[in-house]
Amino acid sequence: ANGRTAEGWRELAAEFNRIGERVRRTGMFFGYHNHAAEFQDLGGGTTAYDILLAETDPALVSLELDLYWAVRGGQDPVAMFARSPGRFKLFHVKDMTDRADTQAMAPVGEGEIDFAAIFAAAPQAGTEHYFVEHDEPTDPLASMWFSLYTVCRKPR
Repeated sequence: ANGRTAEGWRELAAEFNRIGERVRRTGMFFGYHNHAAEFQDLGGGTTAYDILLAETDPALVSLELDLYWAVRGGQDPVAMFARSPGRFKLFHVKDMTDRADTQAMAPVGEGEIDFAAIFAAAPQAGTEHYFVEHDEPTDPLASMWFSLYTVCRKPR
């Protein structure tokens, strides 16, 4: 995961706490956005994300879970929420198709991620805000409107 060892991630978690404390004094909050690399085994079944969950102070560090990258990294977001309730203040919402096993991004609702289950569990996750995105859409406006329609239909 970015070449860091488990010890390197622990040092980064401590730095995030220090940054989060300084940022909180300004009236803002500090958040961390993941990619798939944070879910790779660093040894003994521990991942960088496990370390960040365990060693960052929830009052100082918000986790901005990118749902696409979490799923691509082999995670089940709903199970993550159950293990660490209240830790996921923000979501990045983008979908994934399995086109020839490339796990390509797709407009939300056009792919394979179970957003109904994820949004139903969002209160447990502690989610306050989410951002719909697609890194490289073929037609940006069509992708935006399709995704917006899908997300607006999410269960409440």
